[in-house]
Amino acid sequence: MKQASLLALLVAATVMSVSAAVVRADVWGTADVDPNQAWSANGDAYVSPRSPFPETLTRLLPLEHRAYGSYTISRSQYPLGLVIVFIPGSLSSESRPLPIQGGSGASISYDPDTHQDMPDGVVLWFLS
Repeated sequence: MKQASLLALLVAATVMSVSAAVVRADVWGTADVDPNQAWSANGDAYVSPRSPFPETLTRLLPLEHRAYGSYTISRSQYPLGLVIVFIPGSLSSESRPLPIQGGSGASISYDPDTHQDMPDGVVLWFLS
């Protein structure tokens, strides 16, 4: 009886630790991005994901200009996420909708070859 109880506890603890380590797959959507400076400058921007993205509260995220290409950002370097504007940028209005990629792991990888519908930029967002 004691062995069965001990085994049951061990199995339950293993299931709980595996469940805690599960990382949700990336999710995609659209977000309204409103920079605090001209689109042509690095800085930060208010990002408001649109429903049905799983999180819709506005965040202030860093905004960086980068060459068009593949990127991996880490949660340790960008705890909430990052707005990437591709060089050369053609964004000019105050606020602009951009595609948003959300992930719950320690990093998010963006590959333009699989998402060519993002000529101006992308928001990489760490899910809570």
